[in-house]
Amino acid sequence: MALVLGTWNIASLWDQFNTFLGLLTSGLGALFILGIFFPRVGAKAALTGVIAGLGVLLVVKENTPLSFLLYGFIGMAASILIAWLTSFVFPNKKEISGFFWRSVSSN
Repeated sequence: MALVLGTWNIASLWDQFNTFLGLLTSGLGALFILGIFFPRVGAKAALTGVIAGLGVLLVVKENTPLSFLLYGFIGMAASILIAWLTSFVFPNKKEISGFFWRSVSSN
């Protein structure tokens, strides 16, 4: 990491770490939210959403002066929206009753 800090123009390792964290973990958070709350979204739509969400984040990072603290929210929101829209093209055809939040019976 010292070589990266020495060769790139990075003022703070903590800010750089949070930037990477926002860029890379927003897709993982979106996958969890999609799996729990969106039964319509299947594997193809979810993967498409995560990859497109990462693309949206890279465009936002390079072209806007937004704080790195917003990257996680923007990435999750973009991934979820794109996956939900893609689910109309690739709907989930698997039997999923009992696996998402509305279908779990309380004992």
